[in-house]
Amino acid sequence: MNTKRRIKRIRNKLKETDTCNSQQNGHNMGIEEGFSIFIQSKTNENLKERTISDHKKHFEYFTKYLYKFKPHIKRIKDISIQDINDYISYMKNAKRCWDDHCDLKNVSERIGLKSTTINIRLRTLKAQFRFWYRKGYITDDIAKEITLLKEDKVDFKAFKKEHIKRILAQIEFNSKYTEFRDYVLIYLLIDTGARINHLLSLKMENINFITRTFTLEADKSKIREDTVYSFTGRTGQWLKKLVEYNRSNLQITNGFVFMTIEGKQYKADTFRKRLKDYGKKANVPSDIKITPHSFRHFYATDAYEKGASLLELKSLLKHKCLEATMRYIHDDVDHYRKTHNQYSPVHNF
Repeated sequence: MNTKRRIKRIRNKLKETDTCNSQQNGHNMGIEEGFSIFIQSKTNENLKERTISDHKKHFEYFTKYLYKFKPHIKRIKDISIQDINDYISYMKNAKRCWDDHCDLKNVSERIGLKSTTINIRLRTLKAQFRFWYRKGYITDDIAKEITLLKEDKVDFKAFKKEHIKRILAQIEFNSKYTEFRDYVLIYLLIDTGARINHLLSLKMENINFITRTFTLEADKSKIREDTVYSFTGRTGQWLKKLVEYNRSNLQITNGFVFMTIEGKQYKADTFRKRLKDYGKKANVPSDIKITPHSFRHFYATDAYEKGASLLELKSLLKHKCLEATMRYIHDDVDHYRKTHNQYSPVHNF
């Protein structure tokens, strides 16, 4: 037997031994222990904090279900595809919305989660079971058997210009720091089309008021690259006032741009709640998504209707593929009619 074949046989034996040891070690592995090993591995892979947080949150939802309805399941090897299917049925037909959020459990009486929400939770579960299977902690590839739900395509009803004007009119930016901060933040969302978490991670030292740009560092960016955003002179004036206020009144010289009155970093969830309040006061229609991301959709649609090409939009939105950019364009009926009238071939006859 030549040397190469002998080395290959030795490697295969070692691989079989490792798999056997993993199965023996994982045979009695508890659910919490299995998840801790999974999280440690994903943290070592340098996954984003948001991704790690989602894994933890969705695992907590799943284990709460198991403790309540399947208390006999103690080890990861005890979980079957039938248990997963039962969990899906529970989320679809029995779970009350928001009941696992202490501060929101009385918001809605609706029973059953949306297919989109269920799929988000299932994707994290699939990742966990795939990891356990590859490590040899479980013998069945359950991840392959978990089927995502079919989702109806629902049009994202984003802000229109009149909605944003009415929201801005509700903010008393001359009298309260918190409202002035929100006013500037909304202006920056409109002007840049940036994601809310990106803007809330912006630091004063990363703004260049001469070139009217700011840089988001790679570890804060979704695309894991240093990202440069431009802003207009009008937005720059508001932004400069906020930075000066932070330095003189909050005694913060090198921190985050968007802060709480106590000098802590402003959180996205807090802004979402405040934005909804502004939207209600402004009588924004209930079918409009009153969320920070709605500004990003408005930005894309407005730029597209003004003549920006898809490639230009892709660059402005910091997307890696055109497919993602396409989801942000929402033609209204008036724009559709004008475009149709402009390009209809019937004018040739």
